[in-house]
Amino acid sequence: MIHSFKIQPIYFHLSIIFILAQGLFYRLSGPLIQPWDDILNWYLALSGSFYALLWWLKKPSPFLLTLFGALLSQMIPIYYFVTDSVIFNLALSDITQTMIRYEKKLFSLFFPQGQISLWIENHPTLGYSTFFGKILTEVSQLFYFLFFLWGNLIFLLLSYRWMIQPNSRNTQNQWSLFFCLWTLAYSLNFALYLVFPVYGPEIQYQTVYQKPIEGLWLASNLHQFIDSNHLSIHDCFPSGHTAISWIMAFCGYRLIGRNVGIFLGIAAFFTTLGTIYLRYHYIVDLLAAIPFTAMLLILFKVFQDLNSSERRSS
Repeated sequence: MIHSFKIQPIYFHLSIIFILAQGLFYRLSGPLIQPWDDILNWYLALSGSFYALLWWLKKPSPFLLTLFGALLSQMIPIYYFVTDSVIFNLALSDITQTMIRYEKKLFSLFFPQGQISLWIENHPTLGYSTFFGKILTEVSQLFYFLFFLWGNLIFLLLSYRWMIQPNSRNTQNQWSLFFCLWTLAYSLNFALYLVFPVYGPEIQYQTVYQKPIEGLWLASNLHQFIDSNHLSIHDCFPSGHTAISWIMAFCGYRLIGRNVGIFLGIAAFFTTLGTIYLRYHYIVDLLAAIPFTAMLLILFKVFQDLNSSERRSS
């Protein structure tokens, strides 16, 4: 069998070490919000032990590697939940007002206070209370909410492909490439929230907005659900929803197929639209997502080249 754990690409191991080290750093920063404090302890212990077990087995099955991938990928959202706790523990300065000053300088000529959401609010066609605005709210809110499913969908499809073709080096490498890019995208995004602690316009301008975001029916419930489970407010810069949704579309196209890529591209478009339209992000957050997306595309190319060089040397 060729799926020896030791012949996983070097970036596979480096990615896992980075993600586990990040979790350990969060853990050592100080007390974290409960229950995520205790949950992170268990996840780190379980993921670290599972990783050591895979090394000990030497030739774990695709099923075991997929199980480990599922465990590690579901651990990373905990990093988001404890972001505010880590910011407090490290005494990091909130830079929201600095970002808003830049936003006003760049966009106040076009939008009130430089905020496109304030401009949308009273727009005769795009406004939240218009019929078209309600349709747009429904669609963008739905895709914004489903954003976290797309990576899991690609992961499951690639895992299934690998399990039915366990001796295919190409299938294994595709699985490793996507798993690492997917998990690192979230891990790096949450790390950047510590570098740039910024909270969104929904909080900053909550006393300025005059009209609620209602949609037709579903959007208001989804929006309320997201707000009620919003454990970290410093989650704006850069816009992970924007960058990662386009990376998922790219991976879907390159690794799964054209139809999946097109569907995820449509999802990425409405997700990106929703970040601004639904008051979750500033325009500068979307601009910052561009270099973040470019960095992830470079990682894809680097991982792909490493896969190719590994195949030639084997």
